[in-house]
Amino acid sequence: MQSRAAYDTIRIERNRAICPRCGHKLPGVFHPGCVVKGLTLQCRRCRTKVRIHIEATRDRASSVQ
Repeated sequence: MQSRAAYDTIRIERNRAICPRCGHKLPGVFHPGCVVKGLTLQCRRCRTKVRIHIEATRDRASSVQ
């Protein structure tokens, strides 16, 4: 029994998330440095529901000093 799907990695290209199953663009725009926790999107092509979780990195979050 698998605990994770084989296609669990989300790619972001040109501020758009890419569906890990079919490669189609998911709805929504994700700018560099944004933080997203628990957002669920549905792919318009294959109807797969994808949960988005993006954490801030130190490089992007430390811009305010």
